Amino acid sequence: MDLIPANNPARRATVGDYLRRNAIRYPNREALVMPVSAANPERRAMTYAELNRLANRMAHALLDLGIGRGDVIATMGRNVPETIVTFWAAMKIGVVVTGVNYTFTAGEIVNQLTHSDAKAVLVEDRFVSKIDALEGATPNVRIRIANDTYSDTSGDAWLKMSTLMNHPDDSEPSVEVGENDLAILPYTSGTEALPKAIMVPHRNYLMSMIPSYVTGMGLVEEDVWYYVLPFHTIAGMGLQIALISLANTIVLPVESTPSEALEAIVNEKVTVVGQTPTFYLQVIKTPKFEEMDLSRLRRGITYGGTMPQSMFDAFAKVSPDILWITLWSQSELTQTPTIGRFRSLAEIPNGDVSWIGKPTSLLEVRVVDENDHDVDFGVEGE
Repeated sequence: MDLIPANNPARRATVGDYLRRNAIRYPNREALVMPVSAANPERRAMTYAELNRLANRMAHALLDLGIGRGDVIATMGRNVPETIVTFWAAMKIGVVVTGVNYTFTAGEIVNQLTHSDAKAVLVEDRFVSKIDALEGATPNVRIRIANDTYSDTSGDAWLKMSTLMNHPDDSEPSVEVGENDLAILPYTSGTEALPKAIMVPHRNYLMSMIPSYVTGMGLVEEDVWYYVLPFHTIAGMGLQIALISLANTIVLPVESTPSEALEAIVNEKVTVVGQTPTFYLQVIKTPKFEEMDLSRLRRGITYGGTMPQSMFDAFAKVSPDILWITLWSQSELTQTPTIGRFRSLAEIPNGDVSWIGKPTSLLEVRVVDENDHDVDFGVEGE
């Protein structure tokens, strides 16, 4: 009997296959939601079937433009559905995605586009002038695509995403993609030097990141996320891979005030929020916070700062089942190495509000001395 090849879509393990499979399993489940806010007056939603269909059309459009396996596409803009459509289109055809921070200076944009050797860029229309101003500084970029969903001001040098997403072919693209192919190319924040590229293959997410998130945070398929992690970061781009793999619903508040955020969390029946302590502190100060129904909220992920007692006390009144998650990572590690779960500060070791959790199940973390020997608990090392 002939065996099915390992790279056959029915058997292979690549990021893009997750969307295809969940579009079959949960075609009518909402994949992406833009909640109502001043910046988005009308709620928008996209099911898994719709997301998969649009990703297929975009994938065929990219292939027609000569963008294929091993090429790099850069995305720049806010967290909007069209960016995620393009991301999954790229995953299906082996195109690598790098996210560019839209607040970057011209020099920083040139550095990333040049260093990544991006062949194409997808830019939200409101930011196309930043690319136009580069004036030939990125000759490697052959294709410019403007996301014209929210405004349409780009010139003749730009292709319109609305046109590409109307490609007549919405079938699954037939492209050989391997688990060791690069999937994403995020860059570090560049705190001490120019941002560095992080090469992350498909296999990394399938074998390490997704299992670590699921087991470490206790995620389930029915979760609804209030998602504000910037898509240009490894956290923002990477975590949504795990959520789509779980067929979760991702709520994308493009711009929102603390009050609008609270309304969206309630109205969209959000079960997981991930943000810094500052966000939670702003939310608990909104009018009528204690009157809101936040009983569905079961996970509160916090990072990037100390965790004040007032934050936990306020949410304990409205979200009695919430379990808090703290984590720590560096982009260079290509995954989240430590995750901690607790219901109150009393459960944190030594009551340390800067606690970063424990090593995840698929990663070994060591603290060593100058001779690379493990140090005892409580002893400083590196």
